[in-house]
Amino acid sequence: MRTDRKLAKFERTYERWMRALESFDAQAFTRLPSAGGWRAGQVFDHVVGASAIILDQVQLCIDGEAEELGFRLKPALLLLYGSIPPVRIKVPRAPALAKIAQPETRSQLAAREGLEALALRTRSLARPAGEASKRLKRPHPIVGPLDASQWFQFNEMHLRHHLRQLARLG
Repeated sequence: MRTDRKLAKFERTYERWMRALESFDAQAFTRLPSAGGWRAGQVFDHVVGASAIILDQVQLCIDGEAEELGFRLKPALLLLYGSIPPVRIKVPRAPALAKIAQPETRSQLAAREGLEALALRTRSLARPAGEASKRLKRPHPIVGPLDASQWFQFNEMHLRHHLRQLARLG
């Protein structure tokens, strides 16, 4: 998929996140679901924090701080499918993920600011990600090695994946 198409897809997903943010009142944003799990505010915190880590991987690939690796089937199939399967996935706890806070309460203003910063950074990386080497890859703990463009695409897929979770809370 071309970079401009990946960015356009991100923009559509970003708009869905902004509309979702507006759909929660302050109480619903921090309410613990009766079935357990994350509060809506925690989902927003997760996607903003995880996207920062994903975009760090994009930047590292662009900067050449990656390994030269060839074709791998698992990432290729996932990216060809274009979506993370609609199942709950437990990712091994990586040191970078430990930085993502999961506070019990989070303001909607903080979530909005986080999403806006995420959008700005994503837009700034779109073109460089598309121009980066396809051979330089960084590992994903579940998917396998991804190049800058693939990490860029994966970020949008991850955001879309968590929209399902948010819909269950709304």
